[in-house]
Amino acid sequence: MKHVKADEELSCFVDKTKKWQLKDRSWIQAEKLIMSDETAFIDKMKCVRVPFTGRNRNGCLNYTVEVAKELGDVMMHAVTVQSDDDVTHGQGSGKSIVDLDDIDEWCPEIGRGDEVVRKWMQEGMQQDIAKLVYEKGVAIATTDGSQKGQLGTYGWMMIVNGECYNSSGKVISKTKDMDAYRTELHGLMSLMAGSWKMRNAKRVKAKCDNESVVKGYKRIREWEKNGKQDEFPKFNHSVDLWEEVKWWSAKWDGKFELEWHKGHPEERDPTRESWCISDWMNHVADRLAESEYGKAGGDDNPGCLAHQSNWKLMHSGNRVTSMTLDALDLLQNRMMTEPMAAEQGINMNAWDLRATKIVTGYDRVVWRRVRNMRTAWDRGSTRGNKRRWRTKRPEGVRRTMEYLKDDEKAWCKMCDEKAVEDTRHYMCACANVHYKEVRKTWYAKIKARVTDMSLRMQEAFMNTLVMVNGCLVTGVGEGVDGQLTAWDAVSGRIPILWTEAAMTDESDRDSYDAFLRWYGEQIHDNLWSKLWMIRTREMAMIEMNDEETSVYTSDIEEEDRSEEG
Repeated sequence: MKHVKADEELSCFVDKTKKWQLKDRSWIQAEKLIMSDETAFIDKMKCVRVPFTGRNRNGCLNYTVEVAKELGDVMMHAVTVQSDDDVTHGQGSGKSIVDLDDIDEWCPEIGRGDEVVRKWMQEGMQQDIAKLVYEKGVAIATTDGSQKGQLGTYGWMMIVNGECYNSSGKVISKTKDMDAYRTELHGLMSLMAGSWKMRNAKRVKAKCDNESVVKGYKRIREWEKNGKQDEFPKFNHSVDLWEEVKWWSAKWDGKFELEWHKGHPEERDPTRESWCISDWMNHVADRLAESEYGKAGGDDNPGCLAHQSNWKLMHSGNRVTSMTLDALDLLQNRMMTEPMAAEQGINMNAWDLRATKIVTGYDRVVWRRVRNMRTAWDRGSTRGNKRRWRTKRPEGVRRTMEYLKDDEKAWCKMCDEKAVEDTRHYMCACANVHYKEVRKTWYAKIKARVTDMSLRMQEAFMNTLVMVNGCLVTGVGEGVDGQLTAWDAVSGRIPILWTEAAMTDESDRDSYDAFLRWYGEQIHDNLWSKLWMIRTREMAMIEMNDEETSVYTSDIEEEDRSEEG
């Protein structure tokens, strides 16, 4: 091997009879191997490829270098040999030959947050560490996570053979499903990867204060113990991180244990006098996570997510990592609410999104969300929509489909107003006598309910929605800050002013939520559904009459042609 200088590339060995080949985990034995120059040690981060055979002994890999005796003698001085009984090093500068599969594996930034650990060492943790009775090669560790809004961090600490190691970092969620569960799980994954890559522990006994994460990990271990015969355990939250934990658990092969330990010892005993070493480590891990806020670096993505499933649900180029109702809310907000509001010119600052979700069923089971989609948005199969779907919208046109007002095929056939038939028209403004009766009945019931609630609620309702000759129009509050229109109200979009009028404090939340659900049912069952049923019936009759008229006209035209002939 050629002597290696700084920044030089490593030269290859020369074999006069065979070419080097990669086969499984090792290179085939090369005969008559010679070195082209003197030997030299290289930095351990460089990749040294030599022919070898490997054997897995109780989870530890033992290597035999199959090269010429001279090279073998030199290399074996640098080999790290792991056994069940001990961890020993060769004579050469602490360099080691590692599993080739691990060379490119991700590892967290070991030592990140050292200043935090030093602080708590001085505060008393050092004395408790000194009292520990170590089991050689067995590490004790604790991981913790922290979440503030859509920001998440983690930290962990490990003690092995009397030495302390630690790391911390940022928790990323492209789809914004961030919570304490995800941050704790990310910390577990980081600890498993970091302790594996350091290779100074043959077993890790870890603690975590999140019971759900601990239970999830034990499900994976049970699956492994049963020979992985059944399907991998199903997780509905942070599936990307669970797939990484699955990978690292297989690497540890049962030698990474995880148990629950109650967190936040500072709340139970601010004096710290009763703290055990697990309490200290939990507190330090929590402080490590807290120190990440506002700190540069510490971004684990995308390297930490290297072992993802081939089958994924993607949104805007990012993986949807949770199938919880919160995650569905996110998709609904980003995929439907914001774009549709922008398209229709809806003032989202005046819109109580939480109340709207309750009214339209988005906070409940998925089938109800789907059922109410057409209530909330102008996507019905009206004549106006059919024309809009077939024509290009002029630039700058928003809110309504008035640009179709000269297109006769978009006109409402239920009245003689030559108006574009969109959902606004048939729910609020169409002068069809049957429509008017449905609206009057519906409006009287809603008005009676809000009047019983309070005078403030009645006033807020009347500012948004009033009945004029059987049509629903925007009330006198139009243009007031926080006010929406009549169309917004009958679509289930709840004005902020309604919420402010109904709730004097949080104690009114349950009764207001009950009203919102009732209001949503009234919109769907007694307004939208009945209007649509009338429209379906009337349109069928109109089309039937049109067909009869068409046939009659064709017969007359045929007779005229016969007479002319």
